[in-house]
Amino acid sequence: MKTKLLLASCLASLLALMSLIPAHCDQTVQIAAAANLTKVFTDDIIPAFAKKTGITILPTFGATGILAKQLENGAPYELFVSADTATIEKLKQENLLQPNSCKTYAVGQLVLWSKSLSVTTQGLSLLTTPSVTNIAVANPQTAPYGAAAIETLTKANLLTAVQPKIVYAETVSQAFQFAQTGNADVGFTALSLVLGVSGGTYMVIPSKLHSPIEQAVGLVVKASPQAKEFEDFLFSKEGRKMFAADGYLPPPRPH
Repeated sequence: MKTKLLLASCLASLLALMSLIPAHCDQTVQIAAAANLTKVFTDDIIPAFAKKTGITILPTFGATGILAKQLENGAPYELFVSADTATIEKLKQENLLQPNSCKTYAVGQLVLWSKSLSVTTQGLSLLTTPSVTNIAVANPQTAPYGAAAIETLTKANLLTAVQPKIVYAETVSQAFQFAQTGNADVGFTALSLVLGVSGGTYMVIPSKLHSPIEQAVGLVVKASPQAKEFEDFLFSKEGRKMFAADGYLPPPRPH
């Protein structure tokens, strides 16, 4: 009898303790995130959010176009963090995202980076020299930073001359890896990925050479409240500070 009473007391105490634990303490939120966000999300934003809320964010990083196809095919993402605005608009039109949740969170910056060549002194003219035999560019069909790179080469009247040198990567982060490992002499990548990297040189591509890389986010239709918490965190003072530290510009003001 005493044993039963002791067990009942322990159970009641356990239930009381469980009631004090936040409902989402062990909850995970799966999100799709553009590859340029790999560093800022992994090193800064996701750990800070987890510390603040206890919510675990599980990101899948990739080319925006490929991630969109995954969502369209039923991938269990709750939040879509894009490298452009066009993909968010498309997914919204397909009724996959909550319309009121779709907004621009940052503007990315495109850079040309090299491990061994002096990009800062020679600029884009370096691409036409014999010292450059391979140029890494993210697939422009699926990666917005790749599209910006091709637009840059076109506006600079260099695309025809350097087209044979271009090596396409699946994502902007992979383009950076090609340049880092020497599989490409130079690479077009995101400023957010090269900041803090030891060695190498880079130049920020002038904004006049490509359309603004406005990056938008949207909640999936059946997203949890915790996914919305993470989206809100991206727009918080703390979140914006982290984006700025990793080379992103603030989103344009609404018209």
